Amino acid sequence: MQFFANPLGFEANTTVRKNSCYYENDGSMILDAASWCFIAFSSLLCLLHSWYLCVDMQLALLAPLIIYPLMKWPKYGLVAIFLLTFGSIAAVFAVTYTENLPWTSQFNVEGVVAERYGKVIYGNTPMRASPYLIGMALGYVLSKKFHVPLPRWGVVLGWLVSTALALSVVFLIIVPYSEGYVQNALQSAFYSSLHRPAWSISLCWIIWACVNGYGGAVDKILSWKYFIPASKLTFCGYLMHISALNLYSSLRRTPFFVSHIENWYVFSSCIFLTLPYTLFLYLVIEAPSMNLMRLAFKKRLINPGLTSGNKNKMLEKKA
Repeated sequence: MQFFANPLGFEANTTVRKNSCYYENDGSMILDAASWCFIAFSSLLCLLHSWYLCVDMQLALLAPLIIYPLMKWPKYGLVAIFLLTFGSIAAVFAVTYTENLPWTSQFNVEGVVAERYGKVIYGNTPMRASPYLIGMALGYVLSKKFHVPLPRWGVVLGWLVSTALALSVVFLIIVPYSEGYVQNALQSAFYSSLHRPAWSISLCWIIWACVNGYGGAVDKILSWKYFIPASKLTFCGYLMHISALNLYSSLRRTPFFVSHIENWYVFSSCIFLTLPYTLFLYLVIEAPSMNLMRLAFKKRLINPGLTSGNKNKMLEKKA
């Protein structure tokens, strides 16, 4: 796919062309097998950001192996979730430490190191499992409708811890970008292995607190009715946004300095350019597909043998 011919556009066009869907051996993408082979960000990926689809599909297919024992034997299921979560975190820690990998997917590391991090950590399903498992544990708690009455200080403490975890994940990454920072394998291992579970725990508290009446203003904001139609566009927006970013990269003729204002302009323009294509993709593909699935798998609410006359008689008897 050729966007525009200019000095910086060549690299972007080459990347898109190498990752195009008709590139050799791309059948593994259809089977969502790419990340099992630890080849994220390689030529086998149809689109650069489609590693997430692989990981999400694989975790969804494996989820029943945890959900079934969780429903039959809750204690053993929760123990299994804990052990698997701990194992995923430990694996990320060990690999990051032994290979001296960066804190996360950073822009200030060598290309070979960044590619290695992407293959063994960023797009690797077992390494990505901890947030998914934490979410499954929360789903189980919510399904059982456990309501724990909390005193006011307990609610405040929960929000403080949740906020502290989220802010730590966001702002600690400033450290490896600091001028004069020397790579430290232990620091990298701790952040790489803990920042995703920490973010997941923070989100779990927000969800649990809002469901159980401890959300306050946050619950009102997240329950805003206009988020419902917007939420239906998120998946298609995710699929399309990379095209807007590639277009932006291909059009640039000179390098630019990273700044908050520059990033805000890129973010806003990407949203604006992506929205029309997102709406089109949703209306033409996703919405009809979801309607067909609802028709195919909808529950039979009415017994076929129960005619309208029989229903009227039953209602008369109850009356």
